[in-house]
Amino acid sequence: MRNLLKRIFTVNDFDRIREWETVDFYRNRNVERKEFYLLEVLSIDDLIGWKISDNSPLDVFDELRANDSEIEKNTSLILAVKVRNFQTDLPLIKNKILLIEEDAYYFKKYVIVYTDDSIHVLLQSNDILRSLKETLFNSTSFVAFKRQMTADEQYFVTMQLFLKLPFLPTPIDRNVELTSIEALLENRLTAEERILLNKLTELGNPDTLNWLEIRGKVLSPNANEEDILQFISNF
Repeated sequence: MRNLLKRIFTVNDFDRIREWETVDFYRNRNVERKEFYLLEVLSIDDLIGWKISDNSPLDVFDELRANDSEIEKNTSLILAVKVRNFQTDLPLIKNKILLIEEDAYYFKKYVIVYTDDSIHVLLQSNDILRSLKETLFNSTSFVAFKRQMTADEQYFVTMQLFLKLPFLPTPIDRNVELTSIEALLENRLTAEERILLNKLTELGNPDTLNWLEIRGKVLSPNANEEDILQFISNF
């Protein structure tokens, strides 16, 4: 996973500027975008006892931020956790992942869980972004994912990467024609609902209507049946 993430960082304009035993530090090449990422690779056993105060990412962070004030404000931590089996291991660490990701101290934290099998095909790819996009848009894998989150292991990891790497661009098919709001309403509303919508549209913005005047007219002792029926018909 460390090599896979390095490739993803690299093609998204990041350089690995420091490397330790299990921790890497990445910086965006674009000087106008102040983005920094710490990456630590862990085993499931490491994660269970993991505390930010006891681990090397914080040591690295403290060392680097002393020389660059931007690092303190714009750094996030990615924890890549290798498990043996999604089905058996995820329930054991689910709460731990939530605790880590909801912890607001020092920097944002994202946990990505993987197995060797789940990243094997991606590691063989010559175009990692294209492979991730093709995996994400695989309809068969998506249906399997909806039924059982880890049914397709490669899809599960790919989904995590798009959700937990903020810089990873979400692929959008630019050839897909966007449907207008009017067309959506036309297709989804019944005939009666469209008539009601038109009535409300003719009335204008409810916030600008003089409801006191309307109420006074309708509730007046001099109001006739035609006035009341006309008012009701608008709704």
